[in-house]
Amino acid sequence: RSLLETIGGWDEACAFLEDWDLFARCLLRYPTQVHWVPKVLVEYRQIYGPAVDGLCATSGQDPARKRARWQYLIKKWQGQPGFEETARRLTEKYLTPKPKA
Repeated sequence: RSLLETIGGWDEACAFLEDWDLFARCLLRYPTQVHWVPKVLVEYRQIYGPAVDGLCATSGQDPARKRARWQYLIKKWQGQPGFEETARRLTEKYLTPKPKA
């Protein structure tokens, strides 16, 4: 609980990538206490389709909504030192239009 209070809590406006946002804030606040574990600790799957409830079912299938979520996160983190390269890669991967085949 004290960690959440220290880093500003859960960002409810970040409805699609909230775990990514939370981890990034932890890393910025405690850069020497967050460590990479080089193995899979948890696996999960997302199920999409009309019979599925939840955010994954809607956001995953709506490219405009997914794009808006990435735009929010990139804009939020734009001013953080060291985030420039990550912002460039995320922008290229999620926001740059792909050529049609």
